[in-house]
Amino acid sequence: MRTITLVCLPVLFVLLNACKVTKHEAIKHEPALTTMGYPFAYADTSGNTYLRELRDGHDLTTVVAGATSDRERALRVLDWTNRQWKGHGKKLPTSSDALTILEEADSGRKFRCVEYSTVASAALSSLGMPSRRLGLKKKTVETAVAGGGHMVTEVWLADESKWAVLDGEFNLMPVVNGKALNALEFKRALQSDQSIAFVSGAGPVKSTRQKRYLDFIERYLYYFNVRFDERKLPEPFERVAWEGKTQLMLVPKGAPEPTRFQRKRPMDKFIYTRSVADFYAAPRLAVKK
Repeated sequence: MRTITLVCLPVLFVLLNACKVTKHEAIKHEPALTTMGYPFAYADTSGNTYLRELRDGHDLTTVVAGATSDRERALRVLDWTNRQWKGHGKKLPTSSDALTILEEADSGRKFRCVEYSTVASAALSSLGMPSRRLGLKKKTVETAVAGGGHMVTEVWLADESKWAVLDGEFNLMPVVNGKALNALEFKRALQSDQSIAFVSGAGPVKSTRQKRYLDFIERYLYYFNVRFDERKLPEPFERVAWEGKTQLMLVPKGAPEPTRFQRKRPMDKFIYTRSVADFYAAPRLAVKK
């Protein structure tokens, strides 16, 4: 497996001339002053042999060496993830964990957005940064024949006290006026015609690439779903759940609660909420096993 050694601090570039996109469908949610206290669980790196193997086996401490902020660490991990294979592949890995994906990528296989998100989230977790895989779904997720969803990663930036969205497949983090955005803030920035820029550890984000990404991503910023349990433990283990369900979906006001993905596949693992406070609670200490 190849590794990337960084010998000096990379310059993180911001595209200053971000173009505005218009004609956005507005969605609303309940802010909610109180929450249900859903049992989100994030990785405890101190006793997690799986994450230690990922971190040490792929020299991830070298990838982030010298970084002076959580954002810089996250961007370096994002760039490292993006470099593990190039291009989009449709075949599934033999196992959906980061170590297997990386081993098979090293032999030349290419994977989907799902695998980019899985690797980025696990790599961030291995470095002690709470992270989660975030499913994005179209308004038409139930009736779409294909392309009903996309997957990205959200990481908790402790020094900014917020969740930030990262797209491993496209190697991008959106910002507005230098502020990192979570996925819902990204959607709100689009629908209010704010000037969105992107940061990356790989270099400047060209305006043409930005426009293509914005044209691509907004269609998926309607339903959002995350897992309650992101501990990255070896299988099998008992996953944290709420009333027997393993994922939380954020649903816009007035929108139906989808129960099928692309017509055929049941979506029966979800608790539904319309509360932003529920969905974007700050991470608590991981459940230890």
